[in-house]
Amino acid sequence: TVYFVFRVIGQVSLGWGLDGGLGYREAMAGCLCLGAAGSLAYVCAPGVWTIIAGRGLLGLGSSLSVVSLSFVATFVPKRNRTKLIARMMGLQRASTLEAHHPG
Repeated sequence: TVYFVFRVIGQVSLGWGLDGGLGYREAMAGCLCLGAAGSLAYVCAPGVWTIIAGRGLLGLGSSLSVVSLSFVATFVPKRNRTKLIARMMGLQRASTLEAHHPG
C-alpha cells in the first residue's frame, strides 16, 4: 500500500540523512510535521487522491521509528537499551489501530 511504500522511502532517506549529519531534533520534528499534515489530509479529504496523499504523508511520518531507534542506540547506555527498545516497540504496536476492511 501507499503507506508502507512511503514508510520504506522515509526510513531509507532518514538513515542516509542521519549518517550525513542531519540532527535528531530536526528529523523528529520533520516526521511529526509530516504525520500531522498526513492526518489532516486524510481526515479532511474531499476525494480518493487526497486520501492516498494523506496515507503517503502518514507513512513518511511513521519513519520516526528509525530516528528514535537510532537515538537510543547512540545515546542510551547499553545496560538500559534493551528495556527502552522493548518499551518503544510495545508502545508503537499498542498505538497502531488495525482497521479491517469488509470484503
